[in-house]
Amino acid sequence: MKNHGPTLTLIAVTLFCWTPSLLMGQDGMLDPSFSSDGIAVHGFGLSNDFARAVVQQPDGRILVAGNTFVNGNSEFGVLRMLDNGELDQTFDTVGWTSTTMSALGDAAFAMALQPDGKIILAGQSDNGINGMLGMMRYNADGSPDDTFGNEGIVTDDYGGEQVEIYAIALQPDGKILVAGNIYDGTGRMIVARYNSDGSADLAFNGTGMATVTFGEYGVAYGMALRPDGKIVLAGYTESGGNADLALAQLGSTGSLDLSFGTGGKVITHVGFTWERFRALALDADGAIIATGTVGMGFEFDTFDMLIARYLANGSLDTSFDMDGYRVIDHAGDEDSGSGVVLQSDGKILVCGGAVIAGQSHFALVRMDATGAMDNGFGTNGIVHTAMGSQGGAATSMTMQSDGKILLAGYHGDFSGTDFGIARYTSGLPQSLWEIQAPEALVLYPNPAREEVFVTVSEGSGNIHLEVMDERGRLCITQQASGTMNMGLHVADLAPGRYHVRSVHDGKVGAGSFIKLP
Repeated sequence: MKNHGPTLTLIAVTLFCWTPSLLMGQDGMLDPSFSSDGIAVHGFGLSNDFARAVVQQPDGRILVAGNTFVNGNSEFGVLRMLDNGELDQTFDTVGWTSTTMSALGDAAFAMALQPDGKIILAGQSDNGINGMLGMMRYNADGSPDDTFGNEGIVTDDYGGEQVEIYAIALQPDGKILVAGNIYDGTGRMIVARYNSDGSADLAFNGTGMATVTFGEYGVAYGMALRPDGKIVLAGYTESGGNADLALAQLGSTGSLDLSFGTGGKVITHVGFTWERFRALALDADGAIIATGTVGMGFEFDTFDMLIARYLANGSLDTSFDMDGYRVIDHAGDEDSGSGVVLQSDGKILVCGGAVIAGQSHFALVRMDATGAMDNGFGTNGIVHTAMGSQGGAATSMTMQSDGKILLAGYHGDFSGTDFGIARYTSGLPQSLWEIQAPEALVLYPNPAREEVFVTVSEGSGNIHLEVMDERGRLCITQQASGTMNMGLHVADLAPGRYHVRSVHDGKVGAGSFIKLP
């Protein structure tokens, strides 16, 4: 790799966030460029496997994580696919890897991808007495990261209490937040923060963890970070056998944010005996869009998908579908909501499961920001996808950088369950060069506050760069000639993670960086 020095001719620079519009696709169709029919099925052998999280890498490859059963014991599992849905054989030599923390069972429910390509899985590990937090960090090639915890593994029982972890988020400074439930007779939401080496961050609430008490029981299933570092949690609270929707917001130091809801907490009852949020997303205005499941009693055939919208202060947004929430009954049987993503145009995508004629399907819903169903997507805003002879359900989702929609969950047949992944077109625009397989870019410093330098491989020295935020919005475009090393001024960007793409001599590059406050 050559550095031709600082001499360059700057051709054009723009700084704002917008959505590119070069190619248009269809809305809600399975993508035949992915595993030939839009559905990829991968297992870890002859075991039962359940996918819980999906992330796209900046280079276009796809990570899917969850748990796999090996000799009857549940383990953390993660696999990596190429953009076409095939296993990436460069990942731990076979395309997947699994890790045992405890002989009594482990399960990964969440995944985060660091800017340096390292992969963190978070969930639960059973020590025989109680469930513990379990985290595993892998290097980009799938090998355990020995610089994290004990040979890549971190476990914590917080003084012997029962712990379940369902969500993970990375701060711009590299610290790791996890959330879920802790139980010692009373169930509470828990948020804990760890340093990048896996050690507890004792600066967080003085102990490394904070809890939120709701009634007799409380669980956080979803978590999101605001640009100012505040932490939003979504889940449920239970009292007297009835479960209600629950939100909480904490400050960056772990204390409840008293400006949110009532004392930092929000409880919503929408008329069902079973009400649970499973996931949330934040829109550009700071509003909270959450999805989950509602129903009556324990008759699962009465359970439906729920989508709700709250203003940034925690009040229910009654302009959303006229009362702040929408309940979707897919086919009169058991339905669920498990993941939510916001498109760059503001439309809302929700995934989950829907039982149709006795068999569970992947369910995908799109609506506009007002809560109205998007009739240009699937059939009246809904797409159902059959997954194997024994059915399946989506548990997580993400949007690719080219606007395509990825759902991950399980796919069942008579031999058991495997990871099931489906990809759909969204109708969002995608640029011509995003279709190519990108090379890795060198970005430094990373994280950064003022400027990021981008180095590309040898060529003519004519570079076109684009910087997009996590929602797929184009924030910077820049062109230059006569250099292989270009500086990007990023001081005006909001804190968070950004993706960089380059085109030079017909080659495509990709990378990402963290913008610090």
